[in-house]
Amino acid sequence: MHVLLLGVAAYAPGPVIVKVCAVLLVLLHAAARVPRAAPRVVCYRDGAWAVPALGLSGLRLGPRTRFTTLWVRLSLVAAKRPLDIVLVVDQLDAGVWRVLQAALRSATGGAAAGTRAASARGSANLR
Repeated sequence: MHVLLLGVAAYAPGPVIVKVCAVLLVLLHAAARVPRAAPRVVCYRDGAWAVPALGLSGLRLGPRTRFTTLWVRLSLVAAKRPLDIVLVVDQLDAGVWRVLQAALRSATGGAAAGTRAASARGSANLR
């Protein structure tokens, strides 16, 4: 997103000083708002999930879980409220990404039971 904003600042009409200030603000924002690393998520053979960094275990996939080949939104449900974790393909090693995709497909049999195989966006519902 920051690269896009830098491109817009370079091509936007206006005085050079305004463009330089916009570029500096975008660079400052990019340096200050570095995203946190993805938490370690563990999937067990029995279908339970855990997030050790948060001290959570025994979680189950919730109805809002979605996945595509480029991103995953895990909705992990415990007794109280769901925990949503969004992972992008660039955040994980290729092997780990394949294992995660396989685990999500096996949890649903490839698609949600009783629904279409995939929505118009290519995501599968993991109910």
